Amino acid sequence: MKRVRVNGLYLAGVILIALALAGCRGGEPEVDSAPFKQAIETYLSGKNMGMAVHAFKSISVEGDGATASVSLYAADVPQVKVRWRFVFAKGADGAWSVSSHKD
Repeated sequence: MKRVRVNGLYLAGVILIALALAGCRGGEPEVDSAPFKQAIETYLSGKNMGMAVHAFKSISVEGDGATASVSLYAADVPQVKVRWRFVFAKGADGAWSVSSHKD
């Protein structure tokens, strides 16, 4: 009985490790959100919107264009969050800027 329990625990451990490793290498490489956050902050500031980035839900980059779904909050009411979709364009200098947004 003891041998079966040890073998079962060993097998469960091996399965957990395999699943963890499979999850680590699956999917696309993660996109650095820092340049997109900077572009959004510049965009919002230029439009006097009083909003700030809370979290990126998704970022998709295709060549010199990108889109991101971003959770924002009002600077004076941080408990209330909204989600906007931003469209970006990469300039000749390599910097990202916001082309448009949809709320």
